[in-house]
Amino acid sequence: EVTYGYIGVSVSLNQLIAQFNQHQPIRGSYSFLIDNKRQLVAAPPHARVDLSPATVPVTKEIIDLANTGNADLDTILQNMVLGWASLSQAVIKGEPKYVAYQPLNNIDWRLGMVVPIPVATAASVQLIGVVDAASQQALSRMLIWTGGILVVALLVGGFLTRRLISPLQDVVTVTE
Repeated sequence: EVTYGYIGVSVSLNQLIAQFNQHQPIRGSYSFLIDNKRQLVAAPPHARVDLSPATVPVTKEIIDLANTGNADLDTILQNMVLGWASLSQAVIKGEPKYVAYQPLNNIDWRLGMVVPIPVATAASVQLIGVVDAASQQALSRMLIWTGGILVVALLVGGFLTRRLISPLQDVVTVTE
């Protein structure tokens, strides 16, 4: 006789999203989950306000995002439901934001992350500064090493030239 069993795991979506948002890579960003019917499954409170249609009261329950009243956001949410993974821009509640999204195929949900564009831009400017400083430092080190190697090569070349030319000059002198 074959016996089958099932193992279940209980996950608090609110705790999951809280974990996502405690480790925000960029200040002011947040993560959210939607299902394949454009239902907001989990999001922190401020994200629920951000993403919900203005006419819908914000509750802790699942919120229908079928029509948010924001054409850009509706397009992004539709692309999420279609299983796309991308980075898009939208004005959400009057603020320009990037929305990155990725399907979670094993559970048929979609994970989204919203980042205010000014914050992301400031972070990228900072990153560019770090990369530029590192590039300048690497270039300086390369020039110092190249100069050092050139000086050593000239000294060794001069030494070898004297050692080779001196006997040849002696032969020339004797020959003359």
